Amino acid sequence: MVSDLSYQCRDVLLHLRARRPAQDLLFAAAGPASREMRPPPDSFYHHAAEYVEFAFVVRGQVRIATPAETFRLTPGKLLVIQRGVYHAELSPAAGDEYHIHWCHFEKTRVHLSLLKRTADSALIYPEWNLTGRTNVETVADAVVYELSARGWDYPSAVAGILEYLTCILIRRALRATALPGPAWEAPTIGTDPKKSALIRAALDFCDAHFREGVTQDDIAKAMGCNPRYLGRLVSSCLGHSLTRHLRNLRIAEARHLLQDTDLPVSTIAAAVGYPYPAHFTRAFMRDTGVNPESFRRRLGRS
Repeated sequence: MVSDLSYQCRDVLLHLRARRPAQDLLFAAAGPASREMRPPPDSFYHHAAEYVEFAFVVRGQVRIATPAETFRLTPGKLLVIQRGVYHAELSPAAGDEYHIHWCHFEKTRVHLSLLKRTADSALIYPEWNLTGRTNVETVADAVVYELSARGWDYPSAVAGILEYLTCILIRRALRATALPGPAWEAPTIGTDPKKSALIRAALDFCDAHFREGVTQDDIAKAMGCNPRYLGRLVSSCLGHSLTRHLRNLRIAEARHLLQDTDLPVSTIAAAVGYPYPAHFTRAFMRDTGVNPESFRRRLGRS
């Protein structure tokens, strides 16, 4: 029997298959400086994309800041974010509200979530993990390629790919492989200048020192606060743990070094904060699905 949550997931996914003109297809491309950005004031969900991400709004408007530009999302527009691009949601003005969906493509799995945010609070409900055998990450990569190359009639090509992707994901939802996550309410931090300043300081510290192998305890000590308190506060802002944020920064930097240099993997491991190459390899494989040597071979740099 198909559950109401599965039908709700289907209705969300139907927004993906809309045929969009070129001006409604927004693309945040990776580049030399795409990982380098100080989190803007009054912003949320700061991180460098580990996987291809799609974002689309169903109510209100939201601004997504990247190092290259700030995108304004309104209903009907689709933002595609390439791996490694640092981005953040900018807080809405007082009295405004927006509803935004995020899709993260990780090999054969898609994580889909709905975020409802006002200037001083956030509610995420619901979340789904759509699992199956098809490598949907490669399908998302096809969208990235079309938006990057912008060949003849690329909006039609993107529409066809999204039609195929939507069918795959709706089938998963309707056969009950959509696993809902619980709703949760983030603490109100947008109107608390002390908490906002602490979060910004902690993220700035991460950006400056992640290559040194710092941990959550090290960051909390530098901030002069309890590690658990800092972890909860940062998680409420990012949507994931401070430890995960550090790993995101390290893996994004490692991708850059593997792609743009000929440094040995052991040297890259040390350069991004992993004193033991084996620990780096495990973290890299957990996030990318391949070891660093295979990643480099795919780029034709072996």
